[in-house]
Order: sequence, then C-alpha cells, then structure tokens
Amino acid sequence: RGKPGSGSANVCAEFCVKQLHQKLLPKLSAFRGFWEDARLEVAMRESFEELDTEFIEKHPGTTDGCCATVALVTGARVVIATLGDVAAVVCMRNGEAEEFAKPHVAPGLDSDDDDEEDDLPNGGIQPGNSAPIQWTRSLGDSDFKKADSAPKLLSTPEVKVLHLEPKHLGIAFVCRALYNAIGKSTAVSTVSKRCAPRARMAAGALVDAAVQWLGQVGDLGLGSIVVFFDRIDDGPAHKRARKEDPSQVRLRHILLKHRECKSTMDKVRNKQVKRSRGEAERLLRAVLEECQNDPGMKIFTQKCKDMSECQSCLKAGELVGDLSWVKPGKYGQSFDDVAFALSVGQLSDLVDTDQGVHIILRSA
Repeated sequence: RGKPGSGSANVCAEFCVKQLHQKLLPKLSAFRGFWEDARLEVAMRESFEELDTEFIEKHPGTTDGCCATVALVTGARVVIATLGDVAAVVCMRNGEAEEFAKPHVAPGLDSDDDDEEDDLPNGGIQPGNSAPIQWTRSLGDSDFKKADSAPKLLSTPEVKVLHLEPKHLGIAFVCRALYNAIGKSTAVSTVSKRCAPRARMAAGALVDAAVQWLGQVGDLGLGSIVVFFDRIDDGPAHKRARKEDPSQVRLRHILLKHRECKSTMDKVRNKQVKRSRGEAERLLRAVLEECQNDPGMKIFTQKCKDMSECQSCLKAGELVGDLSWVKPGKYGQSFDDVAFALSVGQLSDLVDTDQGVHIILRSA
C-alpha cells in the first residue's frame, strides 16, 4: 500500500526487503543448539516486529506499508511467516492442497471467512462498513499503528512450521485478490501440479487465470510466488546419490526479447522489440503449455522457427534454436544454473538473462 497509481516505489517494501535478513540472521546465529519449532517461530515474529518499529522510527511521516511473506528452509522444515494480504498454500503430489495460512483481511471483505478474521484492537471494521485499509496486519502503515488508530494494525506475523515429507510438492504464496478470483486452494494445487517443476510457469499461470476471470484488474497488483521441492528423501543426505555436473551441455532455446533487454533489436526480423517483460513471459508460458505432451519436441521446433528472436532459429531441421556445446560462463550465471541442471531431453522453466527470456532444451 504505497501511493496507488502514482508509479512511485513503496518505501516500506524496499526497506523491508533489504533489512529483514539483518534482523533474522543474528538471531539464528546466536544459538548453536537444536532449534525447536517454537524457538524458530519466536525468532521470526520478533524479527518482523523489530523491523516494523525501525521502519516507522526511521521514516516519520511516511505512510507507506506492505504485506510480507517469508519462507525459511532449515533442513527438512520450512518456517512460513505471513503478514497481510497473502495466502500460503501447500500443494501435495496427489493433487490435494492445504491452506496453510489465510490472508489477514478486514472483516466483511471475504464474506465466507468472516468468522475467522483477526480481531482488530481499538475499533475494528464491522462487516458491511467501508474498510479504510483492507488487511489487519502489515509492516509500516504508520497511520494505523498509533495509540488512537481505528482500526489498529498488528505487525506480528502468523508463523507456522511445515515438516517436509515426500508427499509435499511445493508452496504457493498468492495475494488475496488473485486467490479469490481463481477459486482458492484447489485451483492453486491444480495449476501447480500441471506446471511442476517449473515454478515461474506456475506463478505466471496463476496470474493469467485471475486476469482471465477478472478482466480489467486496475491497481489490484496481482502477484504469486511458487516454490517446488526437489525430491524429498527419507534417508540421510550422505546416502543419496550424487549428481555429477557436466562440463558442457548441448542446448537449444527459444528467446523472446523485451524492452528492458540490453539489446532490443530482433535481428531475425530486423525490428525493434517493444513488448514488456510480462508479455514475453506470457507468450513463452503458452509455449511451455503446448510442449507439455510433446515428447518429440516437434512443437518446440515449430515455435522456435515462428517466435524466437535469436538467429539460431534460422538453422535447419533438428538444429533449429541450437546453441551448440555450451560451457559454464558463456551466457551468464542465471542461464548456467538452469541449463546445467537439466537432464537430456528436458525443457526448462522460463529463464531471465540480459538478452531476454528463454526456454532451454538440453539436447545432449
């Protein structure tokens, strides 16, 4: 909640992104013993509360505020803290879903959840009334943190610990407007299972579904983050088979540029690219959807010819999009992290580099 429509940055969000770890990490390093769940929960809550206090003290008169969600992975546990207008959904490999944390919204905004909302101190909003702010917990929002504020917001997050098991597929963090539009946890699980293990594809697909349902979204600021777990084994880590990193890989790719790229020239079609990053991602998500059931990669080959803005798409036959043998460092760290983790014949998730957005296929 900054200045809707102004285009200015949210001061609170930027502050919290940079400072939260500086509150949490010293607490984690100060204790050398085994961290019980309760101790982890206390450390996370205290970090949020201290962060909120420091922001308000250092930015007097700034009314910006933000919601937040944090996932701390420690061994086979994930500590999840949510605060404000966001839901956390745990997705299972069998297609089921668990609403792990609900959005903290003002009573009356979600009629089916009225009985489970936070109790707002000092004059909470009653159902049917117009809420001056849509959530009950936040960082910042100093106008609603004063002694005589009505409603008065909390800066204490809801913290829960998830003990990972092989049945767990991943976690989705979804803003309330998107969450309600797509049908809540069941839809989140359906999309996640269809897109796994491609987390960016899943997150974007959730936003696409909400936009399709809502039409014009205005200043809703729809957003989602999806995280998939690698295989969760019951045995100790030292007994798991190690995967050798290859020294080079043979790759093909589809590249779409956008106006934030280092170079916006499409040299294949000799024109400047004007699309946004979001539009490039949306187009490539559709390609991934089509390639889901295409083991022969014929659709990938055709889409590469039709769409790719890398001159490798001009190669013939099965070499369409071919980058030849690639060694680490040639295309940057973000590219390497994905490309060298692929199995032969596997398609990547969306990958960002300064050249644009890629889909990578490891061919050898």
